[in-house]
This record gives sequence, structure tokens and C-alpha cells, in this order.
Amino acid sequence: AGMRQAERAGMDYLVRDQFRSGSLEGIIDHLNKGGKTTEMLLREKGDRIAARFDKYSKQPAFSGILASDEPPATKFEAIRKVQDWFKERYPAKEFIVNLLPTYANAEQLSGIKDKEGFDYEKEYVGEFIRIVQPEILSYDHYALLYDWSKHENALRPDYLRNLEVFAEYSKQTGKPFYNFMLTIGHLYYRTQKTYEDIAWQVYTAMAYGAVGAQTFTYWTNLSNGESENITNALVDRDGTRMPAWYAMQEVISEVRAFEDVYMNFEWQGVLPVVADEYESNAMTDLLLTPLESHPRIRSASTTADAIIGAFKDGEGRDGFMLSNITDPADNTGADITIEFNDAEKVVVYKKGRTLIYPLEDGKATFNLGSGEGWFIIPI
Repeated sequence: AGMRQAERAGMDYLVRDQFRSGSLEGIIDHLNKGGKTTEMLLREKGDRIAARFDKYSKQPAFSGILASDEPPATKFEAIRKVQDWFKERYPAKEFIVNLLPTYANAEQLSGIKDKEGFDYEKEYVGEFIRIVQPEILSYDHYALLYDWSKHENALRPDYLRNLEVFAEYSKQTGKPFYNFMLTIGHLYYRTQKTYEDIAWQVYTAMAYGAVGAQTFTYWTNLSNGESENITNALVDRDGTRMPAWYAMQEVISEVRAFEDVYMNFEWQGVLPVVADEYESNAMTDLLLTPLESHPRIRSASTTADAIIGAFKDGEGRDGFMLSNITDPADNTGADITIEFNDAEKVVVYKKGRTLIYPLEDGKATFNLGSGEGWFIIPI
């Protein structure tokens, strides 16, 4: 039914296989219970599962499977074997696993009870890539928080560091990466209401070369109790489009206006630009491999904290994604002034428009609103 509705809307559909009678996700989760290995379970249940997927594959919207969500490292071997089984039968379809964020604890990451200490980058993401050899990298990280004890908004300080991990692995391996964005109010996460809330998440990710934006969630899911504090997603439980839905529509429209250009560039790194060099930024301070300079940029300054994602295309042109990283709830603009080497003007992709900015002695100021991201090409 989901695939039929997706087809009507012109969308693709990733199946989540969770049947109790036997499923790929169930085999991944089995972890040798009852003495049965992954191979034994695939032999035992494979024909029944394949019959289901053969039926799915006849649906035009069927694009593949979301095989596992936030698995610990103990499941990686099983994921690889299930992936091999799936890709042998459906080689043109996607097999996607969504990984945990940096703020998961050692027990969650490792899958080992009471585990203390587990290297997120090397032992979790790195081992996932080595063992599973996925075609696509995916993870979730929800950075927009509300501190109920202080009655104020907050940002997760490790948000950019998480992007950095996946951007670096994507660059090393050539595997594209997607990330999940927060689009539902729950627990201590904010309700998304404005353009700034959505744009901030999309454009910060694009500054790190992300090529896929996923939403958690599109529809407002049912609550298991008051403690979950669920408010609304993009669409409420009755199907009413919420303010965040229209904000998402606006951001998508902006990105589509230049995504063909963006996708022709490869990510090189990120240059943080803070408003006051004597004040730290909790997010940029955690970065391990930031760019300290760029050969095309003579100088850069800003009135509010920002990042500059550096890109290069096949013709050797430089491209830069400017992203305002101030908390979107603060509605703070960032005037980013960049002095370029060897450039007379700059092509600017912003808010769905393409503009040419002349440079004065190689310099221009870009007035980014709260949450905004601009892609620029000096020429």
C-alpha cells in the first residue's frame, strides 16, 4: 500500500522488512540466538523472504530496503551477509543501513553490555565501512535541543564533528552520505516550525558534502506516553500540513535550483569562520580536521559564526558553500566577507536565485540570513 501511494506521488520507496514469520531485519537482529548462524537463517527463511521481495520488485516505486536502523557493531557481520544475499537477487536496488550518531554511548555503539570506551570514528563507522562495504552511508544526528531545566534552546556541540566524520569517510571511499534531520518535536528535541529550523540542518550538511537529506519524521507518529513529549512533524496525525512542511518545501525548492551545479563538485574540507576570534564556538572547537586556510581565499571574516565548505569540480573550479551556523532560534544573520585570490566576480546561488556579484579588489560581503546557505563560485 505504501509503494502504491508513493508511486502516485512520484516518489521511491524503501521497504522496512520486519515480518515476525521471517525477515531480513529479524535475521540481522538474531545474533546467533538458539545456535543458528546468519547463513543458516538465510537458508531456512530465504525463499519465503525472496518471494515477498519478488512481489515488491514489481512495484514501480520499490527502490530497495532500509535494512537496519542504528545497529551496534556486533551486527555488522550479519548485515554484510544479508546485504550479499539481497544484492545477489536485487543488484539494482538500494540496501541502506542507518548508523548511530556521535552521542550514542559505548554500549549502544558496540552492542556489548556495560562496555566502556568505544571509538566512534574508527571502531564504529570505520569498521562498518570495512566489514559491510556499503554503497551509501547514512546516519542521524538531531542537534536542535530544548533545555527544559534552563528553559532555553541549545545545540548539540558534536553536530559538526559528526558531519566531519562522514564527510571524511565519504571523501576517502567515494561513497555518498545522507543524514537524517530532526523534523518532529519529541523528548528534549524542539518542534520544527520555521524555514530557519529546516534550512540550518540542510545547509550545514551540504557544507560537508552531504547529498541526501532524510526526515525524522514526515508524519507525526503516535506517542507511547506523555514522557515522549511528541508534538508535530511535517504533517500532523490527521494529515494536516504543519508550518515545517511549508518550510521544507521552500528549502527543497531552493536546493533544486542549484543541485545540478552542487552535485558536479566534490567536497574538499570546511573552513570555520567565527565572529570573535577570542570567543570559542562549541561546535567548531570539536572539529579535528578543519581547514585553516584555502589557496583561493586571502581572508575571511564574519559578523556571526559560520562555516565555509570548500569544493572543486572536474574542471578545477573552486566552489564554496557558506552556512550560517548560529542557532536558528536566535534569528541572527551572518555577514560573511571574503577576499578572494585571482577572481573578478562570483556566481552566487541563493534562495532559489542565481546572481553575479562583482568583486572590489577581490572582496565581497555575503549577507546570509538565519539558517541560510549560499553556494558560490569565484570566477
